[in-house]
Order: sequence, then structure tokens, then C-alpha cells
Amino acid sequence: MASGRDRPPEPRPERNERGAGDPKKGFTIPVSRTTGTPFTTVGIIAVALSDVTIAGNVVIGDHSGCAAGIVAGSGTSIVVMSNVTTGCEEGVEVNLASAGTSSVSDNIAQDNEVGFLLAGVPVVHGNIAAGNTSLGFDLAGGASVTANAVIGNGGPACRSAAPPRLGVHGNNFFGNGFAGLFGFFNCGIYKHSTALNATGNFWGQRSGPGPDPGDDACNQGVGSITTIPFATREIKVPIKAP
Repeated sequence: MASGRDRPPEPRPERNERGAGDPKKGFTIPVSRTTGTPFTTVGIIAVALSDVTIAGNVVIGDHSGCAAGIVAGSGTSIVVMSNVTTGCEEGVEVNLASAGTSSVSDNIAQDNEVGFLLAGVPVVHGNIAAGNTSLGFDLAGGASVTANAVIGNGGPACRSAAPPRLGVHGNNFFGNGFAGLFGFFNCGIYKHSTALNATGNFWGQRSGPGPDPGDDACNQGVGSITTIPFATREIKVPIKAP
């Protein structure tokens, strides 16, 4: 029988090279298909927990096994910051019944199916959703969505089922909606519920929301989408992801 000394070491996620004592250092986590059923594995999960910070990780899916890069829900005061997810069905999923001081900030979700699936998150700030095949952001409730860059996604940059209470402001939307999801093309925002305040966003052109080369405000539901005033140049989104 092999002794503990002879036993080969257990595989461990690769540690990101960050400075000693850096609170944002995390892991690089490859996620691949391990069963006959696709999209069943999650890179990082924190459910029914409170006062949790998920930071500095890189989750790399293989486009067939990774159901979600990061999942957090049911708890309060959840902070998801400075992570990167790619190759998953959903990049970052946060579903909160009681939000507390929770936030999703400074993350990059790229080349997933949906970049961010967020419900009840009070602060969504400084993230990048780029090159996802479906939605950049799928939003339900929460308070504010600010200073995000949502670029080149196949579906709308943001779908709003229940508009954030304080609105969607100061974001970049361009190159989205080329796949024609929900029967609409070229949508920066797709709304199918009550009125949405979406002022101060950059829509890919100086003239505001509209046809190519800009993104449009697509409304299917009661209430209007307020887009004026809008930004006439791209908004700088500082990135702090690993």
C-alpha cells in the first residue's frame, strides 16, 4: 500500500500570480465536461452564504461543460469583483432575495452564452461583457447599473425584465444584437416590463440610440425607455480584473 509520502499530489487550481497580501488574488479554474449531460459544472459557487467576497479568479470553460463560471445566491452582502469568466453558459450569476450591501464590479465575462445573469443586485459597476453569444446582461431588479462596457454580444447588451430602481446610466453599448434575439436586432437595451431610466449611456455613435453603427433602445412592454441625455463619446471603464 502506498504511503502518504508515495501518493501523487492532488491536482489543485493554479494560483494567480499576484503580490503577497493582495486581497484580490485568486485561482485559475479550468471547467470541462465530465458527464454525458452538457453544462452541468460550476466553477465557483456560494449559495445561502452571507458576507462573502469572490475576487481575483479566472474561470475558463470549454463551451460544453461549464454551466456557470461563478454562482452566488440566497445570501446577503455578496461581493463579486475582479474575476474573469469565459466559455460558460453563464459567466456570472447572482440571484439575491435580500441584497444587503452586495455588488458585482470590475469583472470580465467574455465568450460565454450570457455574460451576467443578475437579480436583486444593488450595485453593478465597472464590468465588461464582450463577445458573448446571447445577452451581455440579463437584469431583474436591483438598484443601479453604471459604468459597464457591453460590446459585441449576439443578443441585446442588456435585457431588463424588472428595471433597476435607479436605472442604467453611464454605460457603453455598441456592436450588440446582431443575432436577432427576441425578434430584435441591434439592441443596446431590450425592455419588456415597466419604464426604464437609461440616460447618460453611450450607444456607439454621437447621435445616440438608433440604427447601425449605433445600438438602439428596443421596447416591448409598458412604459418608456428614457435615453436623453446620452453620452456622445465612449465612456472610460477602468478594469481591475486579474
